[in-house]
Amino acid sequence: FWVSTSKMSAINNKLAKQLNDVTAERDALKRKLEEQLEAKSDTSESDALRHELDLEQAERQRMKEERDGVQTRLNNAEMALQMMEKKEKESLRQKSQDALLMEKFDEERAEHKKTVNAHACVVRLLEEEIEQLRQTYEQSTIEMETAKETE
Repeated sequence: FWVSTSKMSAINNKLAKQLNDVTAERDALKRKLEEQLEAKSDTSESDALRHELDLEQAERQRMKEERDGVQTRLNNAEMALQMMEKKEKESLRQKSQDALLMEKFDEERAEHKKTVNAHACVVRLLEEEIEQLRQTYEQSTIEMETAKETE
């Protein structure tokens, strides 16, 4: 999955605000319970209020664990995003390196083609020169035979 950094920040900010709101509400309830506990002299009411306070503390602990779980998932998502970005950068770097190698290969191939063409030209010139020498030799041979016959 792909989640942008800004979206992850927005989620993190929203979770932090919700956590702050719940924490403030919890603290207000805790103060209220503690005030009620102090105001009551009757032990049964006091015990009931203590029980409510214990329940509130248990709820607070559950919420803290839930928040920690959300934070862990968020951290994991951020790490996954960083890994994906790192892989993407590596892929782009590799593609760039491949493109440079292809460019170098194309340059070498063009240079090789020039060399082959130059060699082909030299071979043609040598073949022409050999043909001229052969014709000159044949002409000389004919002239020598003609000269021998006329003598």
